[in-house]
Amino acid sequence: MTPTILSLIRRYYGNPFHRITVRVIYRPVLEGDVLNELNLPAIQAQFVDKINLLILTGAAPLSLYVHELVHAFNDGALLIEAIEEGMAEAVSRLVLHDLG
Repeated sequence: MTPTILSLIRRYYGNPFHRITVRVIYRPVLEGDVLNELNLPAIQAQFVDKINLLILTGAAPLSLYVHELVHAFNDGALLIEAIEEGMAEAVSRLVLHDLG
């Protein structure tokens, strides 16, 4: 399913800002985890752009996976958080709609 998701992200967002390899890892929980750089409680997914790492918990829904992949597309190039989050949310909703 990931190739389909990436193709849909490209349709709405365009090509990635940089060509990178994103590693995806699973953790039982992220709260209190050393990799949780945002240090938010009850967080289920996070993209760490400094090391191109997408972290998911077992409870993370597909919508969060898609949302964090969109963050990976700009690789930290968007510095205004509101624009970053807005674009990631909008594109992920379009992709999820297309996935049905």
